[in-house]
Amino acid sequence: NNVSEAGVLPENPLQMSSTRSAKPKAQRLATLGKGDSWPEYSEEPSGDTLQALRKAWALFIPSTSIDVLFPQSGLRTHEDCMSGCDLLSKAIGYSRDNNDSSLLEMLAFIFKWAACAVLLRDHTSGFRKLLSTILDLFKRLDELSYVISDGEALLLLPYLLDKAGAAKLHFKEEILAIFTLVTTKKIYPSQKFGPVCMKVLEKSKSNPSRPLAAELCSIAVQSAGVSAIGKKGLVILSSALNEETVAEAKKVYIDLFEIVVEKLKGDTDKLFSAIKPTDKVKAIIMERCGNQPVATQGSPRRSPPRKTVPPVSHYSPTSGQEAPALSSSAVVTGNLRARLQKSKETKLSEESPRLPPSIDTTSGTKFPAPHSPRTPSTDTMYNEIMTDINFMTKSDECKASDIVRGTDAIQLLSTVISTKERSSLD
Repeated sequence: NNVSEAGVLPENPLQMSSTRSAKPKAQRLATLGKGDSWPEYSEEPSGDTLQALRKAWALFIPSTSIDVLFPQSGLRTHEDCMSGCDLLSKAIGYSRDNNDSSLLEMLAFIFKWAACAVLLRDHTSGFRKLLSTILDLFKRLDELSYVISDGEALLLLPYLLDKAGAAKLHFKEEILAIFTLVTTKKIYPSQKFGPVCMKVLEKSKSNPSRPLAAELCSIAVQSAGVSAIGKKGLVILSSALNEETVAEAKKVYIDLFEIVVEKLKGDTDKLFSAIKPTDKVKAIIMERCGNQPVATQGSPRRSPPRKTVPPVSHYSPTSGQEAPALSSSAVVTGNLRARLQKSKETKLSEESPRLPPSIDTTSGTKFPAPHSPRTPSTDTMYNEIMTDINFMTKSDECKASDIVRGTDAIQLLSTVISTKERSSLD
């Protein structure tokens, strides 16, 4: 029975009404979501759009379900969507318990509603429940071996990624866990997920979201190759690097270009021919990647491989549980420790006497003496250290080990300042 009593949800709250379900499936799917004028990212759904979604969805599911999903008081904060999340969880549970796949016919509506919910004003309990519901939905899609289409992905994933950039750390990690599930289970594989990230990188107005999108692109490229973002993505990345004003974002863009060049076996000419970068972007890429030799067919690369980007999320495909993850502070302090070590090695190399040219005793050929590694500019080192010190002093997760490393950073900073003062006197 598809008609529920007044105020009582049916066993499957997303069960299609009998008049609609009697039509051929192809005809039903062709009409789903039509007429709601859904915006493309980065445009956000408006109140009128939400009302259009309500009206369109009401043609397919019981009115009691519509009243829960779209409360009369409106959707203003994440708290207002909690009852709707409970309804979706009930529908997911029904699908799982009854081996029912009719949930898929409502997927476009669900994604649109979830995107609207993500964009609501923050409420801790409400947002936690929303993310839990979205994660459970994708788990159910995996159980049904369902691969979402590009159109379906664009309804929700860009908004979710944009939200992750500005979200609190624990919510950010929950969103990244969703993305890891989606890509590792191939609900939406990495080679398709890259363009979604590129769309956020190109259009997001959130400063933290753009570099996060680039980091996810880096993982996609490492997993699926340059095709994960394609020529269009590379052009977007080049334009973003040329126009970006946030230093941290620019650094992540350069890191992504470095991975791309490695995937192209050091062939920067091929990259430049494809994307036609500005002189500014070309110079930045060559400064980072210009020393990578082009590997000919059958010859191994001589430059050491770039350190693999760690997974962004902590979902275990085998157990279904979240594995332990590095916190942001741990990552930052790890980077700082690496720079401290590099600085010490550079200092030792500068203090060591210059070796004379070596001679090949068999042929008498002279080889040039080894050069000391290039020392990073004091301005660059100063900016990076200050970023890490500021992060650690403001972090809620600061530990004793962080304080020790922060002290080391301050000592290194003192050395940098002294160096700058001496150079200014010279």
